[in-house]
Amino acid sequence: MTRAMSEPSEGTVEREARVQVSASHAVDELASRGRELFTLPKVAVDVLELTNQPHTDAAALKACIECDPALTARILRVVNSSLFGLGNRVTDLAHAIGLLGIKPLKMLVLGFNLPPALFEGLDEEALQLYWKTSLIRAAASREIARVTGSADGDEAFLTGLLEGLGILLLIQHLKDAYTNFYLQVESSGRDLAEVEREQFGFHHRQLTAKLLQNWKFPREWTEAIVRPATVSNQGGLASILELADHLTRFLAHPEAIDVRPLINAAADRFGLTIDQVQQLVDHLEGSVPSLAEIFSLPWDQAQYVQCLTTAHQLMSELAEDPDAHVSPATASHPSRDEGEAANVRSALNAWLDRRPVDSRRSVPTSRAPSPTPPCAAAAAPVAIPRPTTFDPGLVGRLRQAILLARRTQRSVGLCLFEFEDAHELKWVVGPECLPALEEILRQLVEAELEPSFPSQVVRDGQVAAVCIGHDRSRIAHSARAILDQLGPRVERELAICVPASAAAGAAVVRIPTKNLDPAEIVEAAERCLYAAHSAGGQTVKTIER
Repeated sequence: MTRAMSEPSEGTVEREARVQVSASHAVDELASRGRELFTLPKVAVDVLELTNQPHTDAAALKACIECDPALTARILRVVNSSLFGLGNRVTDLAHAIGLLGIKPLKMLVLGFNLPPALFEGLDEEALQLYWKTSLIRAAASREIARVTGSADGDEAFLTGLLEGLGILLLIQHLKDAYTNFYLQVESSGRDLAEVEREQFGFHHRQLTAKLLQNWKFPREWTEAIVRPATVSNQGGLASILELADHLTRFLAHPEAIDVRPLINAAADRFGLTIDQVQQLVDHLEGSVPSLAEIFSLPWDQAQYVQCLTTAHQLMSELAEDPDAHVSPATASHPSRDEGEAANVRSALNAWLDRRPVDSRRSVPTSRAPSPTPPCAAAAAPVAIPRPTTFDPGLVGRLRQAILLARRTQRSVGLCLFEFEDAHELKWVVGPECLPALEEILRQLVEAELEPSFPSQVVRDGQVAAVCIGHDRSRIAHSARAILDQLGPRVERELAICVPASAAAGAAVVRIPTKNLDPAEIVEAAERCLYAAHSAGGQTVKTIER
């Protein structure tokens, strides 16, 4: 297997050529795995197709969005937020779509419907940092587009919001090694992509672009995100994102970086003065917290205001005296950076060594999933999002089932059923109603699947069933029957007008071995469940070993 990086001690032109080849190989492999695992939810795909038509059918768009109650609730929440300042509350989706307009609606749908598996199991500090910088960059991109008139503001916002997806891809694949590197570089206020390029020969924005290409995003968006020098020097969207990156780093860590590169970039790309840059910062003071509220994200307003105050002070000093000393107060630590980067290189090499050689041949060529194929994503042994902890009761039942199955030479399997957008569903129907939904799902599982142990709710909106002697086809057939009955049963028994769709993922071991770890079965079932969610509602994914 080609290695991701040569050792730093190897030399000169030959080494540089090898690094370029191996970096390209690493990007292709990481992106290939991303295409397998992280697909846009069906509602996002449908909205993209509808809004990309020359004449958008508003009725079809409304019908598409109404199929996702959580998305409907979020759009109504946006329209009724402080950003719009409406006197009367809007409760009708058609009215909300009319107020938003097609481009902002498309922006919100895509922002709200990123693949959930990208965010599973992430370190809390890394996730908060990712959202903080993404929201600042998105708001900054839109405001720069508005002030300069050099690109569409909604397109600038969305590309700014999505630019960092490659970071999530690297965290999911390389775990703690990249997480620690990411936190270290970002805390120093340096350009993450530039440090990645120096250390690894590629950067996270290249992965973002490949992921968005797979989701059929416009080519000019992906080129602007990658931003080679030949593109960013031409102005337009690429230059907006470049300036927004400078602004984001400065506002996230004003005490850690020199403000001059930001001021120079604003002047070189758009002819903006220091006063105009300060006006950009003023606008972001209110818009970024509003975005955090819309996306239901935690936001430390006191820390943000403190950063803005520091930023204003540094820019004022530079405006009064261009020769003023405004260098960063905190210095970088090259030795520590190299140590973290070495860990990333080792993790990447190890990941590539475990990656199946022929895996790219099995990558789907279309975003539209087949209705009942086995879980292709679960076939690979690494880089799958996994829960940070497993339900101990579930692991205990699986351990007993493995022992019984080994004695009788039968199969053992785990099937997980989960409502689509369970957390959002809880918010829509109310926390008191969710247990009733879970009980209906559990009863269906008991009746159709006949598990060997009583099925149980293991987390909000998720029911687990352990089976002995059920082969893969039996479990898949029963799971599809359960999903088909779920919606009508909920509507009949609870009399609520919320489409109750769910997904199912199952892992089956034909003959369990003596040292089989129950956690391996849970992991495999979780992987299939993530893949089923990514493929859209009412989907079953299974794997057998």
